[in-house]
Amino acid sequence: MTTYRVLGTTGDINHCDCCGRQGLKRTVALLNNETGDIEYFGTTCAANAAGWTVSETTARIRAADAEARAAEQARQAEAREEADREYYAWIAQKAGVTAEQVRADYVGIATAQFGSCLKALSAYRAAQGPAA
Repeated sequence: MTTYRVLGTTGDINHCDCCGRQGLKRTVALLNNETGDIEYFGTTCAANAAGWTVSETTARIRAADAEARAAEQARQAEAREEADREYYAWIAQKAGVTAEQVRADYVGIATAQFGSCLKALSAYRAAQGPAA
């Protein structure tokens, strides 16, 4: 029997690779451990294909979706931290202080250098160009 690993749900694929049913609101992405292919099933077909009960399949789907959400949240947090590092480094360069000093007293340094935190952010965004 083929073994599968649940990758999570998707709203992008609306058909079942098993039974061919169309117009599904969501499908379950399963990794075929033997071929490495990703296959998309409705929940009942996913349970049947993997040899799990529907409840077990639902629990695995929830766990995979929660793991994907946590990974996305961690990625977003890292991106925010990187953006903050770049912003503080820019202010530090403009103010002639270190980024650590900016992090410790952002309001004071931004206000002294630019007049306010909002003006500092506006100046930074203008310096980054339209894509920022």
